[in-house]
Amino acid sequence: MLNFTPKKRKLAPPKTKLKGSNLELTHKHKISVTLNLIQGLYRPILSPRHPGRSLSLSKRNSGSVSTKPYRIRNPAPRHPEIAPRHPELAPRHPELASGPVHTQTNRFRIKFGMTFCTIFSILTAIIPGKFAPAESTAKKDFFSSPHSGQIQDINGFLPEQVYIRTRTQSYCTYGEFALVDGRIYFKEKGESQWKLFKQTGLPHPDPSSTDKFTPPARIEEICADGDSFYAWDGEGTQYYIYLAKDGKRKDRSWLRKFGFPKNTYLSMNDLVKNYRGWSMGARRIEVLWHEDRYGNPHHYGTMGLETVYFLTSDGQHIRFADSGLPQDLSRSVEVPLNGAFIAQNISVSADSIFLIGSRGSMYTRLIDFDTMGCDPMFFQYTYDKVEQKYSGSEYLSNYSPWALPAEDWMEQPKIPLYGQARLTKMISIAQNGHGNAARELRVAGRDQNGNTGFYHKQIFDDEWSFTKANLILDESLFLDPSQEEIGKSDNIEYSGPLIKNGKPLEGFRCFLSGASLCSEDECSLNIAYKGERWKCRLFAVEKWTYMQRYDPGRDESLRDYFITPEFDQKEFDSYSPEFSSILKKLFGERNHKLFVFSAKASLEYFQITINGSEGASFLSKISPLEQQQDTYVIFLTKRGIFQRNTITLRTATLFPRKNWEKYFQPELTLQNGKSYSIKERTQVQNVIDLNKKCADELKKEINESKKTSSSAGTSRWGYSIIDLITRITFLNRLNFPKIKQVTSFGNQIMTSNAENFAQLASYKELIYSNILDLVERRIHNYSKIIEDFDANKIISTLNSDAKDSYVDYFDTIFLPHYAEEKDKDGGVMASVQIARETPFVPAYVFFSTDGSMIIVLLKDSIGTITSLEKLPSSAEEAEKIFAEKPVKFQVELLLTNFSGTEKDRSVLSNKKSPECFYDTGTLEWNGKKLTIKARTALYSYKEIFCGK
Repeated sequence: MLNFTPKKRKLAPPKTKLKGSNLELTHKHKISVTLNLIQGLYRPILSPRHPGRSLSLSKRNSGSVSTKPYRIRNPAPRHPEIAPRHPELAPRHPELASGPVHTQTNRFRIKFGMTFCTIFSILTAIIPGKFAPAESTAKKDFFSSPHSGQIQDINGFLPEQVYIRTRTQSYCTYGEFALVDGRIYFKEKGESQWKLFKQTGLPHPDPSSTDKFTPPARIEEICADGDSFYAWDGEGTQYYIYLAKDGKRKDRSWLRKFGFPKNTYLSMNDLVKNYRGWSMGARRIEVLWHEDRYGNPHHYGTMGLETVYFLTSDGQHIRFADSGLPQDLSRSVEVPLNGAFIAQNISVSADSIFLIGSRGSMYTRLIDFDTMGCDPMFFQYTYDKVEQKYSGSEYLSNYSPWALPAEDWMEQPKIPLYGQARLTKMISIAQNGHGNAARELRVAGRDQNGNTGFYHKQIFDDEWSFTKANLILDESLFLDPSQEEIGKSDNIEYSGPLIKNGKPLEGFRCFLSGASLCSEDECSLNIAYKGERWKCRLFAVEKWTYMQRYDPGRDESLRDYFITPEFDQKEFDSYSPEFSSILKKLFGERNHKLFVFSAKASLEYFQITINGSEGASFLSKISPLEQQQDTYVIFLTKRGIFQRNTITLRTATLFPRKNWEKYFQPELTLQNGKSYSIKERTQVQNVIDLNKKCADELKKEINESKKTSSSAGTSRWGYSIIDLITRITFLNRLNFPKIKQVTSFGNQIMTSNAENFAQLASYKELIYSNILDLVERRIHNYSKIIEDFDANKIISTLNSDAKDSYVDYFDTIFLPHYAEEKDKDGGVMASVQIARETPFVPAYVFFSTDGSMIIVLLKDSIGTITSLEKLPSSAEEAEKIFAEKPVKFQVELLLTNFSGTEKDRSVLSNKKSPECFYDTGTLEWNGKKLTIKARTALYSYKEIFCGK
């Protein structure tokens, strides 16, 4: 039997990554609580400090225990095949030249009684109750992949002791678990008898619980850590239970509801299909505190958190979800070596991740949403070294600033292999004390004499030991050194212009490298100007959102970041006066200024908005009048193509083809011009019914999106009211209970959420309403066949003019896909082209020589075309027919520029804006030329394009 008592050892540096706070609200959502808010904020309820032994910090090479800051551990060297991420940049922090620190994270689930909960009682009362469902796939095949599903009873059948945590056997502070034929068996700590867990061995709702669910038929995989036990059923649905008997949680009652704020559960989706491994980590009283990058300890809070991590099928991505985030797997952690490491398996404890590669390389990192820096509404963060006075066992240490960036991956010492020694991919990490150092690593394998057992050490120890154990190790579990351990990183490089007030600055070019689109990122930004080049580092952390998503940045939504720059301000004066002036305007004294910039990113572009103000203090003055300053935007695209404006880029990014191609699958269409007989009536009717179902889905998408956007806007203004109250009463100056923290960052987070919902709603309405028009016209045409059958016709022919896309309808009258207007010398003055990125939007994109771009949206284009008396059969015939009577479309004109800032959005939404010179007009086609006119007055039009 191994003793899990932590060794007295010299503590190595902590590494830090921050995770979104776990918010557990027990108040009912009410708005009429202003009086309670004002009164309650002055009587905070302190949770009792938790007694317990505190690990002392010891200097690395000292024989005596000391409370002085310990020496920072040397960083693990980068793999020789991988170049340093940014070799041209100075170290992040001069104090850390000897290496990064290891830190443990503390999740903050808030129960502040009448104090803090009152604020969120208001907020959650107005937060949307419905969210767009995350994209998913059939779940039954999650446990039949090459990596998952096998019974991993390497410790033996109902063993005397579980030495290695697997998917079917696990252990934690309170006991051991084993899965037998879909049922959970449990052995309490100190006992020897295995028993069905909770009598049935299956998750089932407590009679008194509000979390009602149908018990699953069987459980497929399990994991335990700290005081938490998690299980997945065959459908990929998660269940969990708390094992501690402290009265803070539903003691030993099964739960399925997970996440915040939507009251639902977590399910697997195709992002983790065929995953190589999964694990769960709990950070609570069992581990008590974590240390940040500089060794400052931080208490776990009042409730702690659990985080579920998946290692994806390629071994190069880590997906995670936790109890304070929406129920999806949209958030991710980059694997070691800048995303190039290929891991074979994953194990997690207290949010310290342990990975192993095919050649025995191992890495660890403490990382979750709070320690990443993603939760500024609940935790203070800093990119500077700030000493704090509290110990980790003291609750108030949770309030001290958490150092960023989060800790780096630390490469663990290789296990020396001699003789018959071999390693498997079966690894474990388990918390066994307080603080970052209290983690034991285990790797199952054979020693040099061929004995089975496991190699083990504490996380910061330098040497491994081997303990014999009767493990059952199948050959398939052993590592294969012939497999590659390093793959290709999918980090992205972008380039583009520096934009001032919507126009590119001449001579400037920007470059961004190292972007991973993960939930926290570290990138290198270069700005070049006439042969000069300035470099800085950008730390990006994802903003918290209550929007349920799929894979932001890589699907229909954007990854939304806070940005903090790191640079040497003294370098500014070494550049030319022109370049130095711009750099000072952009960055000034903003080195390590917390979250001073914002960014939105996708596979196609990375847009950094620089506000021209002090930025992210987010404590705006009460006065609505603000000094107008220049707005700078760094707009970077993956291929450096600036001509693709943010509007079309965003539209293509938000709605890639996979999102709407399902409405145009073969089973939903009939063949134009084909004759159908009454024998095929059922087939035709089935196709019509499928299209009606699609139409209903589209309408539902549009309506739900509008409702969510409206609710998000209400939430934003609801928060603004609270923010106003706290400022008027000066309550926002109180840092306990975290009122100052919430009011400092809440406004931008709520605003960002509202804007994202509104943007998604507007694009869905634009795209889906046009697709709906096509589907409904398809239904109309197909229904005519059924009408013919009802009129006793034996044969009915589908109208050959019925089309499935706007481009197809345009082609029936030979509208050009591209046209140019030239001057008398043949030079191109302007051009128009069909919006190819969104073929199911009836629009042209107009480009002028001054850089302006206009979206020309054709209104009722299908109706206009189908109402024509005669359709031409050739381009020549079109020229003859339309020369006398041109086809005229009513259009909506959207004028924009390349910055994509709030100023631009107001141009699109506020048609009375003086910058929006026109908003409607006409497009005429005479068979030879396209003419676009803009309405400048009630009955006045101005020609803005005429070309062919």
